[in-house]
Parts: sequence; C-alpha cells; structure tokens
Amino acid sequence: MILWSIADDKLISDTKYVGLVDASGVVGQHIQSDRVISGLKKAFSDKKVETVLLRLNSPGGSPVEGKLIHDAMLRLRSEHPDKKMLVLGTESLASAAYLIAVGADEILVQPATIAGSIGVIMSGYDLSELAARVGIKRRILTAGQNKAGLDPLMPAEPDDIEKMQSVLDKIHLQFIADVKKGRGDRLPADAQLFDGNYWTGEEAVELGLVDGIGSVDSLMAGRFYNHELRYFTQEMSIMDKFNSKMDTLKEWVFPASIWSL
Repeated sequence: MILWSIADDKLISDTKYVGLVDASGVVGQHIQSDRVISGLKKAFSDKKVETVLLRLNSPGGSPVEGKLIHDAMLRLRSEHPDKKMLVLGTESLASAAYLIAVGADEILVQPATIAGSIGVIMSGYDLSELAARVGIKRRILTAGQNKAGLDPLMPAEPDDIEKMQSVLDKIHLQFIADVKKGRGDRLPADAQLFDGNYWTGEEAVELGLVDGIGSVDSLMAGRFYNHELRYFTQEMSIMDKFNSKMDTLKEWVFPASIWSL
C-alpha cells in the first residue's frame, strides 16, 4: 500500500520486506566473510526489512571464515532484536556452512539437503616415496624446529601428526560448543551428532539440527505472503572470482589447509 504524506510532501510506503542474502560455494573461497557480512549488515539496517534470510549452499570450508559469519549474525541479531534471522539450506548445509547456520534464529532446509557434518578435517599427500624414486631431494631452511612439519615431500614425524591432531580436536570442540549454544534444547541429549556424520534434511529435522522444511518461494507464499523480497547479496568482484579459482586449484594440488569438511 502506498500513501501520500501532505506534511512531508512525499510518498510513503507501508510495504514490509524480507531481506535476502545468497551465499554459495566453499566457505573461505566462494563464500567470503566480508561480502556476506556486508550484505547482512545492509539487510538488518534497512528499516523496511522485518526478516533477514541467508540462503546458503555449501559443503563446508574454512572454520575461521565460518566463525566470522556466525559471530556477525549473533551480533546483528543482538543489535536488531525486532528482526528475525533465518538460514535456508539448499543442496548442502554442511560443516562450516552448518556452523554459520546455527547463528540464526531458525534453520530451514529441503528434504534432500545434505546437513550436519560437525567435524574437522585436514587432508594432504605423502609424496616422500615418489620423490625418492625420481631423485627429488627436499631442501628446507627454517628458523624454528617445528616450522616445516608435515611437508608432503618428507616422511611425517609422529610429533607433527600428534600436534596437528591436537589442533583439529580443539577446533572440533569449538565447533561443538557453537552448535550446542545455537541449537540449545532443540538438540536431543542422547543423539550422536558430533562425529562428522551427515544426514538428509528430513533426518536433520528429526534430530533437531534444523527446524523444518522450507524455501524462499514457500516462505514468500506462506509466512511472508504480505511482504516483498529485497536482495542484499554482495557480488564478487572480477579479481575476487579469479583469486577464488586460484585458491581452489592450489588446494586441489596442495591440500594443506584445515577445513571443517
């Protein structure tokens, strides 16, 4: 509905909005915290927006980038208690993406969405035997005896493996704490949810990992039938897209980062 204000001599619209931010891909590469947070801030700051939706499709990625978005969502919800924050999972809502999702008031998925995977992984290659066969000798100079641990062209030392496992375990505990805080008593006390396993959207609803089934279309046709949709997605620049592709290639060749999935 649109009204005319005689006092202010301008059009006034009482239309209510739902603010939508889209994020798709690997967290930390295609999904970058600064762009997602920027879009969420603009959505929350818009006075006409009553509910903010983050439509998320990701198999996981960087626990650091995921945590940054998660914490920003909690902060924005605290600063704007009159607005609701929903996450809508599509193809995948796993690992670092699920970490992001538990920062919302409500999580909705599709029946076939892959959800969960509350675990941490680091992958790599042991190429030391191959290097020896072809006559490659690794030359490394360091200042600090632990600086070159888990080099793919050298045999792994037990101490290095133990150290990295300790790091992964600690990040896993941080992940679990955020999930428990975000989901609260919606999680059944006896469920085995934190071993890195994953489920369909239907199963995730039953387990309390998510709140229900839904999409942008179903929400706009049902719960928000009297609202309009406003987009706040911050698009990647050409340089960001190039860097993302290079990061993907680098991680495929030398996968030495800590990932949530």
